[in-house]
Amino acid sequence: MKTVTAALIILNKKILIARRASNVPYSGFYEFPGGKVEENETSEEALNRELNEELGVNCSIGNFFTEIKWGGFLLKSYFVDMNEEDISKMEKRVHDDFQWVNLENYTEYKLLPADVEIMEMLKQSFYHHLF
Repeated sequence: MKTVTAALIILNKKILIARRASNVPYSGFYEFPGGKVEENETSEEALNRELNEELGVNCSIGNFFTEIKWGGFLLKSYFVDMNEEDISKMEKRVHDDFQWVNLENYTEYKLLPADVEIMEMLKQSFYHHLF
């Protein structure tokens, strides 16, 4: 089973989701930024690399949140620390839209099913106070 990573980036009580561009699978769906873990790479290293490739930023990978099996993948999610300056430098390289959502209004966006599951887990978790 291939491992993929997801970044949970929270700022001002909202979490970042990004819409997949038209030239990639699942285009039009929103997701947490992240991507596949390559051979000889930890999940944390992969997430940092993917955020650099997708958003053009280097981040500090924080605590592991959860993992979900979906569509032949094992999705591991981590909290990621980014300051407002880093966020202002984000580039749309593989996404065509960024949205900051809270746990109450995320359903207004078409999220990938695994990311919906993570959102619901966030609502039920100790971390819900961040929102």
